[in-house]
Amino acid sequence: MIQHKIQPVYDRNSRILILGSFPSVKSREGGFFYHHPQNRFWKVLSAVANDTLPTTIEEKKKFLLSHGIAVYDVIASCDIVGSSDSSIANVVPSDIKTIIEKTGISKIYLNGNKAFELYEKYQKKELEAEGIQVEAIKLPSTSPANASNSLEKLIEQWRVMKKEIYIPLKPLDQELFDALLNWYYHNARILPWREEPTPYRVWISEIMLQQTRVEAVKPYYDRFMEALPTIEDLANVEDEVLMKLWEGLGYYNRARNLKKAANIVMEEYDGVMPADYEQLLALPGIGEYTAGAIGSIAYGLDVPAVDGNVLRVITRVMEWYEDILKQKTKKELTEKLKDALIKGKSGDINQALMELGATVCIPNGKPHCEECPWDTRCLAYKKDKITELPVKTPKKERRKEKKTVFLLEYEGKVAIQKRGEKGLLSGLWEFPNEEGYLEQQEMEAWLQKKGITKYQMEEEYRGKHIFSHVEWQMKGIKILIEERAKSSTFTEQKKRDFVWISKEEMERDYAIPSAFEWIKKNV
Repeated sequence: MIQHKIQPVYDRNSRILILGSFPSVKSREGGFFYHHPQNRFWKVLSAVANDTLPTTIEEKKKFLLSHGIAVYDVIASCDIVGSSDSSIANVVPSDIKTIIEKTGISKIYLNGNKAFELYEKYQKKELEAEGIQVEAIKLPSTSPANASNSLEKLIEQWRVMKKEIYIPLKPLDQELFDALLNWYYHNARILPWREEPTPYRVWISEIMLQQTRVEAVKPYYDRFMEALPTIEDLANVEDEVLMKLWEGLGYYNRARNLKKAANIVMEEYDGVMPADYEQLLALPGIGEYTAGAIGSIAYGLDVPAVDGNVLRVITRVMEWYEDILKQKTKKELTEKLKDALIKGKSGDINQALMELGATVCIPNGKPHCEECPWDTRCLAYKKDKITELPVKTPKKERRKEKKTVFLLEYEGKVAIQKRGEKGLLSGLWEFPNEEGYLEQQEMEAWLQKKGITKYQMEEEYRGKHIFSHVEWQMKGIKILIEERAKSSTFTEQKKRDFVWISKEEMERDYAIPSAFEWIKKNV
């Protein structure tokens, strides 16, 4: 019996597994996979990975691991029947299960018909019995026996794995940025924060623009800067006033972090935003992107600012199939961009990349490639792969929650209550509500509990609000409380449970999250 003495090549970063059938005589003699000089495996793989052809065993191992490729064979040992390797008996399958369990492998590629047949016969059922579900794909053999298939044709056929293997991002060059800047200087939108890009103005605009479109941000930005024109004003603003200024933008922790950071700037930097990337990064609510934007745009620091727009643009231009939601991908692109930035023009380059992503290389719908300054260099555009990029891990389906919302009106005022200090929309005002869709009897019991016995139920409304991880599906009911309902029970409940405000007070003083906008407009 002939034993497979070549150890499998893989590590925890391996993404795909390429399986042959059993090492050829030449491979067994050479001590490594596909050692036959006429086997085109390494030529095909290096072409698919767009990398240098490895020649030594060490170079081949390094090549495989650097691209996330694991290599082994279906069979661990067998008897060779006859004078060639074409017939085998007494087969012992290889331990594929351990390789899959120790890696992130999601696909197996079989090198040729023979490997595929042996996999189907000796491996597939055993893996499924262990609860391991992995897709197996048959590829044309790179063996000398398949000489009728040209090298060029093999490379094209094996390109199906290109999206799965890891291909490092190529360096960015100055020619790209010269074309980009020329386009930006002629096409940049006129935006209020660009007119006077002070550190404070850039900071506020970048925080507001997170998760929010430019056109939607403009009126909020103008209102905010009019009310709080300086960092000192922001540090000293009352929380209720700040929340009211932020009303409608959502993600209210952004506003809270703005005030925290403003207080630190006042106490530690004499009211001036630090002109150092690391110090900016240390402020509450400021991540790598925002620190890069403030540093490069306001202070001229040569630092990148990588957001979703930049990731989308670069992955399309370079035809880079790495998952942009992974931190590793963002880190690599950030490093490449940092190396390529033109000294003294980093702020303009960062803004140009954002502008290109927001107006031309758009995320939803067909991008305007005919208007792009990089149309002659964009690999995704040339190869008609625009819709495939960027690669993103599919989001988990949002959890759906049902709620019954009460619009209680009494003597020209409506009831609101404050949410708890933890959780979604913490510390903000809302209309009284209960989990689930309450039936008529349940609503009457709820009102009774609040001391409300004399009332009229009027219109019923429906509303929906989508957060990043949850969707609220809401049923609203308008309750007109009659004046003769002034029982002592209701009076006490009224004081304890709710704040009663007029429509004018609501518009002026209280921040009601946009999740309740659908019912607020019925006040």
